[in-house]
Amino acid sequence: MAPPPRPPSRTRSGGRARSDGRSRRPLGGATRARVPQIQIPLDADDAEERAGRHTVQLTNLRKVYWPEQEITKGELLRYYAAVAPVLLPHLADRAMVMKRYPNGIHGKHFFMKRVPSYRPEWLETCAITHGSGNVIHFPVVQDLAAPLWIVNLGVHRPESVVCALRRCRPPGLSALRSRSGA
Repeated sequence: MAPPPRPPSRTRSGGRARSDGRSRRPLGGATRARVPQIQIPLDADDAEERAGRHTVQLTNLRKVYWPEQEITKGELLRYYAAVAPVLLPHLADRAMVMKRYPNGIHGKHFFMKRVPSYRPEWLETCAITHGSGNVIHFPVVQDLAAPLWIVNLGVHRPESVVCALRRCRPPGLSALRSRSGA
């Protein structure tokens, strides 16, 4: 897996540039979220950061995830904090699957669908019934604290469960669908 990309280029209208020249917009048409500015320290192993209304425990910030580029977990978290105003509208109201690389990009990885029992109380979840009848509680990203907590688990790139939208009704989803015409 490659290191995190640079923030996307912006078009005049504020949307992300696409190859066909049109803007790519999230559900509901919002292009930027109001996100609190935070500074994740690079000179500490652990930190407790206030992200809006929530506090996130960040650990092992000096752990190297991409050894060839010497990119650390702290730098990855800073990247997500920096692109959050553009990223969050695209992730809102979507259940997330977590592909964890707890020992860096060259270490073993695994998929994690269920939110762990030690999740913070403020992290929203979405219950989706699997074909087997099991109910899986996925994390839902609604604010800056959520992706920071998920990335802190060793998730380099949260994956949206788009097909789950039909089965998951997190708060606000109906309003977004009615505005977007879906």
